[in-house]
Amino acid sequence: MIFFQILAASGKLGGVIITPPNQVGDVLMTFDGNSLTRSDGVAISQYYPYRLGDYIEADFNSLVLYSFGVGGQTLTDMQADAATQIYTKPQAGKINILVCWEDVNQIYEGENGLNHFNNMKTYVQGAKDAGFNKVVLITSYYFKKDADGIFRNNSGTDVSNVENAGGVSDRLEDYFNLVRDTPLVDVPWDATVDLRNAPNIGGARNEIKDNNYFVDFIHLTSLGYSTVEIEVLRTIKSMLGIAPTSYSPSTLAATNIVNTSLDLSWQSPSTSYPVSEYRIYKDNRLFGTTNNLTISLTELTQGTNYLLNVAAVDANGNEHKSDILLIRTSGISVLAPINLTFSSITSNSFLISFNSVIGANYRHYYEGSLQSDFSIIAWTYDAGGTSVTVGGRSSSTIYYVRVQTKAIDGSIADSEWLTDQVKTTQ
Repeated sequence: MIFFQILAASGKLGGVIITPPNQVGDVLMTFDGNSLTRSDGVAISQYYPYRLGDYIEADFNSLVLYSFGVGGQTLTDMQADAATQIYTKPQAGKINILVCWEDVNQIYEGENGLNHFNNMKTYVQGAKDAGFNKVVLITSYYFKKDADGIFRNNSGTDVSNVENAGGVSDRLEDYFNLVRDTPLVDVPWDATVDLRNAPNIGGARNEIKDNNYFVDFIHLTSLGYSTVEIEVLRTIKSMLGIAPTSYSPSTLAATNIVNTSLDLSWQSPSTSYPVSEYRIYKDNRLFGTTNNLTISLTELTQGTNYLLNVAAVDANGNEHKSDILLIRTSGISVLAPINLTFSSITSNSFLISFNSVIGANYRHYYEGSLQSDFSIIAWTYDAGGTSVTVGGRSSSTIYYVRVQTKAIDGSIADSEWLTDQVKTTQ
């Protein structure tokens, strides 16, 4: 089954919603790949692409996002689907970005590194010809083994033969090195992400897996996919000219991390550029401000992955954001919803949809308000599904909406809120 979703344009800042700055323009982002793009190992399909989209949309005037991660998909499958599924997506007037990631399945089936490299060039060149302005190519990390030295797939089967001479790992390494060592002027993609260099999921061959990041020899946990998210985010931001500058804070560090709070510190910009204040961003949404080099973040959710960064604001009000820090609070989590969208919007109703954990043990709690800070709640819903129609609203009115996941038995914490806004028609 092919998974297809759209992320509607919106502006979100935690519990406070503002119109996002037009830093780059209107962007369309498409992801294509196998089970790693689909984020197998996590309860929410397409988790890593949509978390990335939810993070980065505040840097754009608008964002449309598609994700086509399919379990078991090979590059041959991607090429077969490309003409109708991928190459039709670019839109005039937008910056069209493709992020593609597939090597393990094709090479597992017997392809050698050079042929896979050449076939990937063909696939990406087709994307460029179809109108994608920028293409980011991801290459994977090496397989990880369990503590007893055995490589096991997601069904627990021993797949240690991947390390045989001339086998899958050797062929993967050949492909990884070809992508790494070939100058960008000689290939159609514009940037690469070599996940062998990523913390905790990268590294050398034959390493023992960290169970905080891996669920089997290749698939990741939510923390592992958040690591991929950061590596791709850094690449996209740099490619679009929104990487950290010399005026940005540096050396972010989190200490005293517990279930619902932590202390964040950083160093001031390396130049004598004046800083009027520091703005702290949690998942790219404004969380707080300070004139100090430290701040305590409270009211966090336990067992949750957060992307943190800090912006130094100069005398003219310009922000210079730091690099991204990934942290996870302690405790057991419920995955927060992602990809909140609105459709079927009329003068008095609209449909809310999102991606989230589904099943008998989970409920989704919706709140609506006329205030961006949700100081007065206008209506609530408590439902098991991932969509709900809201009726009886006023025309031409902005409604602020947030949704979170709750465990029915109350044994684990509620998730983070996901917040957005919708305006009814006249």
